[in-house]
Amino acid sequence: MPLTRRSSLRLVAATLASFGVGACSRRGGTPSPSRGSVIVLGAGLAGLAAARSLVAAGYAVTVLEARGRVGGRTASAPLGEGLTIDLGASWIHGTTDNPVAALAAELGIATVGTELQDHDMFTKGATLSESDDDALAALSKKFADGIDAAQEARNDDVALLAFFESWVSALSPLDQERARYLLVTEIEHEYAADASRLSLLSFDAARAGRGSEAMLKGGYAQLAERVAKGLDVRLGVVVERIAYAANGVKIHTPGMVFEADRAVCALPLGVLKSGNVVFEPPLPSSHRAAIDRLEVGVLDKLFLRFASPFWSDATNAQMLGRLDAPVGRFAEWVNLHALVGEPVLLGFNARRIAEQLPTDDAALVALALEDLRTMFGSRVSEPVAFVRTRWGADPFARGSYSAFGVGSTPADAQALARPLEGRLFFAGEHTHPENPATTHGAWQSGQRAAAELVAT
Repeated sequence: MPLTRRSSLRLVAATLASFGVGACSRRGGTPSPSRGSVIVLGAGLAGLAAARSLVAAGYAVTVLEARGRVGGRTASAPLGEGLTIDLGASWIHGTTDNPVAALAAELGIATVGTELQDHDMFTKGATLSESDDDALAALSKKFADGIDAAQEARNDDVALLAFFESWVSALSPLDQERARYLLVTEIEHEYAADASRLSLLSFDAARAGRGSEAMLKGGYAQLAERVAKGLDVRLGVVVERIAYAANGVKIHTPGMVFEADRAVCALPLGVLKSGNVVFEPPLPSSHRAAIDRLEVGVLDKLFLRFASPFWSDATNAQMLGRLDAPVGRFAEWVNLHALVGEPVLLGFNARRIAEQLPTDDAALVALALEDLRTMFGSRVSEPVAFVRTRWGADPFARGSYSAFGVGSTPADAQALARPLEGRLFFAGEHTHPENPATTHGAWQSGQRAAAELVAT
């Protein structure tokens, strides 16, 4: 999750609710087709924003969604009685002048502000002393300053990891351990990508959100559910081919072909990279090059619910870090008990580490408990419930969100947003040069694509 977002140190992704989300309306009223017909591909926030804007502008809009639900990478799930967690997006990054915050207010969805700087650090089974914590904070600033200096001094791009390995070599062994923790939590968890795949010059090029960070009370899924009401959303429709020409578009699916005057492609970047959706004619080189250069990150989560918060006598901080985590595995946990009073811990793993974790759920939980016992000892109990994510293996996501890979810049997002033939338009967080990898970037991209379509 950018230079500006680095100031918040870490991306947390867990939203809790006291109630579940109701079923989405599958079909809504039919708008007047006087301005023409549009097919929107994907019912994530980008696609829903485009559809909502176009219906308001008088178009007949049909939304095709491969999943059996709306929301895309905003997905909520139960974790025991009376508790809902967010598997994907869950935070509004900067509530000031944020369209998602405004949308939540419009829909009557309450938000809960959080203080992510409230943290406790652990190493060798004990919390860091105040002086050691201050030393870690000073090293974090030194790391950020070093990145800024390297970005100003270079014209040629390299992987962020190449800079890091050179920078960290001059540190003491203790500071090297601390620095590797910072790399994992402040960079790789933030951008959901390995430092070896991130652009040194552009990885943090996104604009910062202003104001506090907040989560939606009741989960992010309800946002998409409520927006989808009144829209014609066809669920379970897998797009295989997008044919576009000067006289219209044809969307090929296993069951039928949908035809319309225009289309908005709001499919995730990971799906575009997979090649599972064919474009006719093929996308121009500018679009293909942007797709190739942009990175798709993976940030996977493991939620563990316990009978009681065994850790509460040791810490009540919202964020729990482990400096001596092996290869950065489960280096950071969110203490949801401190946030909402439920005995739940949420652990993160990004890209390479996430892909190396056991696919067997029981083995993954056992590994997580082993790591937690290095922090809290024998008091760690067996969980009463758990939920894990595997966004990289999801065929309709192929990752969590976009990042600027080596050689890419915000110009690639702009290139990927350009309409084709005045018939095919593009939306998605990966098409927003200033706010990629965010829900507000996704929403704004859908509004932008709709405005471009209306302008034709």
